[in-house]
Amino acid sequence: MRIYKILFLVTMVIFSSCRKDEIFDTVDSEIEIPQPENIDNNLINGTINDDAFNPLSDVTVMLYSDNVLIEETKTSTDGKFYFIIDEIKEYLIYIESDTYQQVLTSVNPSENINDITVNLQLDTGGDIGWDVSSYEWISVEGRILNDDGTPSAFTNILFIDFAGVFFNYITTDNEGYYRSIIPADVYIFFVVEQECNSEFANDYILANDDVVLDDIILINEVGTTSISGNVVDCNNVPIVSGEITFYEESNFPGDTTQNIILATALISNGVFQTEVHNICSAQIYYIAVDYQSGDQVYGEIYDLNNLVTEEIEICNSFDEGGTINVTIDNIMSTMDGQFAFENYDRISVFKFMGGDSAIFEFESNRTEGTYNIDQLFIQIGEKIYSPFDIQLEVSITEYPQSNQENLVGQIEGEIYDLSDQQKLPFTLDFNIPLF
Repeated sequence: MRIYKILFLVTMVIFSSCRKDEIFDTVDSEIEIPQPENIDNNLINGTINDDAFNPLSDVTVMLYSDNVLIEETKTSTDGKFYFIIDEIKEYLIYIESDTYQQVLTSVNPSENINDITVNLQLDTGGDIGWDVSSYEWISVEGRILNDDGTPSAFTNILFIDFAGVFFNYITTDNEGYYRSIIPADVYIFFVVEQECNSEFANDYILANDDVVLDDIILINEVGTTSISGNVVDCNNVPIVSGEITFYEESNFPGDTTQNIILATALISNGVFQTEVHNICSAQIYYIAVDYQSGDQVYGEIYDLNNLVTEEIEICNSFDEGGTINVTIDNIMSTMDGQFAFENYDRISVFKFMGGDSAIFEFESNRTEGTYNIDQLFIQIGEKIYSPFDIQLEVSITEYPQSNQENLVGQIEGEIYDLSDQQKLPFTLDFNIPLF
């Protein structure tokens, strides 16, 4: 994040009958905020705290009108600031400090939103390279709740664009409400920080007008939970020996967030049992390995209230190859060394080797037909593609009913080039062994 070096000079402009451009001497005493009854709605004021809710002094606060800086001040020793405005409308407030990450928020006296409290986070040292005049801005607001229905107070929410340029954040209030500012017409990740093992990514936002999001329910940290199940091979014979590892985040190849291991258990004569701790996500993931064959299978568990798995079948191998042809904007790329796996009527297909990868997922009824795509991710070189808000379908023309048969099909439509923020026509053809 680019943090500009600002001299710590506290300058107060005293409003009187004098000209607006007249400059007065610096006042070192506490800021005395005018009473609203004396100036109606023409007062904008607030408090800047650190992440432990301690007031911060000498923090630079800038007031923007229509993306133009119109006034600047610094917080007093009790973290307070104020501006007196001529026009009752929405304004942007940009806050920066040498020590804390910059943040952008808004006030709107015409809607009685003119008193704000902002809790700053320590600077991570990144250079985000954006400024207020770079975008058109919209507001995003909503509420975060715990899974028991109570407000999730003082929860940090991050807003990050796919290119890694824009970064903003906000903290929920006592009732779990939040309101922040994001760029219009830009894909923004919406990330909620949790107290236990990981952050929770609530999909993405793409809008050209103010957004009110549905309530978000957090899965709170739980204590020790027992999990057990049975594991068999393709012929329904119990696995003599193997291993199963549980992750809190997706462990599918191509996903780098597989370092949060909840538990690892040995499989003996087709049975495993272990305990997992501190589950934050709405589901958990696993990799099960057969020591004798070397085969492994990936899967996920959605019902965290009943962590006794259905029977897990291991009959897949990375050594089985196939073909995926990806054509984007009339340029075709062919990938080999692919792999497909089946887990409770869910098919995931991917290739991951070097810089190129293709991952897609859909639920099926194990026959030929057309199915909705649940997930699609393609990387070719340094280019990354995803459909995001585009609903795609996969057409399966051959579905394997026995060993050595192939899964054959096609996906066709449009996909987003994330680096250029544009839609491109594409097709993805595949012919890969399922077993």
